[in-house]
Amino acid sequence: DMKFLARASEELASLSDVPVTLDKIARLAVPDFADFCAIDLLDAEGNLRRVSAVHADPHRQAQVQALHERYPPDPRTRGGTWHVLTTGRPQLVARVTRDILDRADIAPQRRDALLALGLYSYIAVPLSAQDESLGVISFATADAHRTYGEPDLQLATDLARRAAVALQNARLLRALRQADRAKDVFIATLAHELRNPLAPIRNGLSILQRVPGDRARVEQVSGMIERQVGQLSRLVDDLLDVSRIATG
Repeated sequence: DMKFLARASEELASLSDVPVTLDKIARLAVPDFADFCAIDLLDAEGNLRRVSAVHADPHRQAQVQALHERYPPDPRTRGGTWHVLTTGRPQLVARVTRDILDRADIAPQRRDALLALGLYSYIAVPLSAQDESLGVISFATADAHRTYGEPDLQLATDLARRAAVALQNARLLRALRQADRAKDVFIATLAHELRNPLAPIRNGLSILQRVPGDRARVEQVSGMIERQVGQLSRLVDDLLDVSRIATG
């Protein structure tokens, strides 16, 4: 178990691609810590999206995927991923039985399908960092070779905490990169807008040099230059305003 936690922590420390890294975590958990591992993340629309599901038995993995698609997690149930996500509390079911599934208000068809999978023991822990719920990671054993207890729950909680911090750091890094790209676009746009008035100003100065004695022409060109200089001044003022806002 400690080797699993250490290897998972190494993967999280170098997290770059969130779905790929989380899938590696699930595959590290199976079969040493669990026969089945699933990771669900909360998306921007507030829905739980499954990013990884691994079962030690490939045939059962197909069944798990089909079950998830047919009966996605219900926020109204008193157990499972949504309950763990909304309460922020982990869930440990040492022995999965029909009575426990009945008490969770799971639909009969979904309950029977879960029992058919042969789930024996179950843990679900929230992925949360700084009071922000990011998702849920679930583990299950398929037979009596392992019954989860408090030490297993502590290990799963520790892993979820590390995963949540890594996820949050990855999101912050992605936000910084997006902000950096937006800054580059802003600077390029600003440079273009600042350059636009320079061409007519340069042309106007060239005209003034050629017809210095033409009063009407000088006034016309001078007015044009004044307008372009005013545009430049407004752009610089806007830039200074943005700078003041950014620095509080």
